Amino acid sequence: DRALYVCWELQGDLAAPVLLKEAPVLEGALQTLSSDQRSLLFDERVECFLWQPSGDSSEETYFAFEINYGGKVLTNRAHFGGRFGFDWDGSNAFAVWTEEVSVGPEGDCGTKALSCRVVIGEFRWEALGLDHRKEIRLGLHRAQHPVSQAALEPLGAEEAQALLQG
Repeated sequence: DRALYVCWELQGDLAAPVLLKEAPVLEGALQTLSSDQRSLLFDERVECFLWQPSGDSSEETYFAFEINYGGKVLTNRAHFGGRFGFDWDGSNAFAVWTEEVSVGPEGDCGTKALSCRVVIGEFRWEALGLDHRKEIRLGLHRAQHPVSQAALEPLGAEEAQALLQG
């Protein structure tokens, strides 16, 4: 009753983070991100969106938690169709941890164990101002940049900007 727990796993290798020659020039609300958070925009990650529908979507606040496979988090509190709130301090609204978990032997001989990376997010209702007795919506999205980009030489600001804009 106090929190929602979301868990996901990744078997095999994840895409290496995109290497940057220099920090990209970010526009608008993204300029408020610290340099260590900016790098998260280039990592393979899962984005969790939570909101409580009110009937008027222009008045609805949503919370976004972008979490990479190392457990690093970028938070955002915003209104649909409005300004992003990357400057929101949501540190008391969530906890994240990661583990390598053995999932059993591989093949018939059982000599090599399989493992996977598990990421768990805890999202606390009260700190988010969400009433768990009412409808709450959850959206999940896996953000993954092309593997071929990760294998290339470090990207300059112009290439990084193009990658961010899709």
